Order: sequence, then C-alpha cells, then structure tokens
Amino acid sequence: MALDLYEEIPSELYAVIAEILAFIYSMDKKY
Repeated sequence: MALDLYEEIPSELYAVIAEILAFIYSMDKKY
C-alpha cells in the first residue's frame, strides 16, 4: 500500500522531500 503511494510521487518531489527530511535530521542532531 505504501509502495503504491511512493510510485505516485514524482522523482523531483521525492528529492525535495528527501532534502527536507535530511535538514530536519541534521537539526535534531544538533540539539
């Protein structure tokens, strides 16, 4: 079910989401 959702997400949008998640992860690591 989750795989179907990921398949609908454009690669460009997925890349942006990945960058945002990486940014949030780095912020959590600092604190």
